[in-house]
Amino acid sequence: MMAAGLLQTRAFHETLLRIDRELAARMREEDCLECGGRLHASNYPRKPRGGLPGSTGSIDVDHELRLRFSFCCGEEGCRKRHTPRSVRFLPRRLYTVAAIVLITALLHGLTGRRAAKLRSLFDVGWRTVERWRVWWQETFAGSPAYLVMRARLRRPRPEEVIPRALLLQFGGGLRVRMLRVLCFLERCISHTGSQSGSARAFAGPQSSSM
Repeated sequence: MMAAGLLQTRAFHETLLRIDRELAARMREEDCLECGGRLHASNYPRKPRGGLPGSTGSIDVDHELRLRFSFCCGEEGCRKRHTPRSVRFLPRRLYTVAAIVLITALLHGLTGRRAAKLRSLFDVGWRTVERWRVWWQETFAGSPAYLVMRARLRRPRPEEVIPRALLLQFGGGLRVRMLRVLCFLERCISHTGSQSGSARAFAGPQSSSM
């Protein structure tokens, strides 16, 4: 279970936070899509599951690791919320993107005992993991955004399944592979040019426990 330890490594989550800051900064440079007004910071905290490091005395750092960057239009009568894409969070999901990717990928080929240990380690039920697996294979694999982005990847072998196949597409250690997969998924979300519509397609089935 050494791979699962990646999700509990502060440096890994701080790298994801840095990427999210960059995505947020790009959005803030743009005007409101509804009225053209200026955007103002309106961040809010998340309480994600999936191995996020606990408090180590640095409250500000821990708070920021859980912060979802977001903006609101400053024009009276509009106030539309604009939430940038993220490599950490999905809309209305309890688990981080990294957890959904890694847990589902690691389950491929595991024995029942090791799979049970993995689910227990991250407090995720079998039904939730099964929904993730079905979504990767059926919904995500057939989505227009992924079908376009897939052209940039090497052709996966038939025995490889998503998301494990995505991790095998990239070189480097597990940390580097995970970062590249998360950035690839973020680009899948952004491909259509509509953050809200493409994010809903990526987010998968509605579930309070996903």
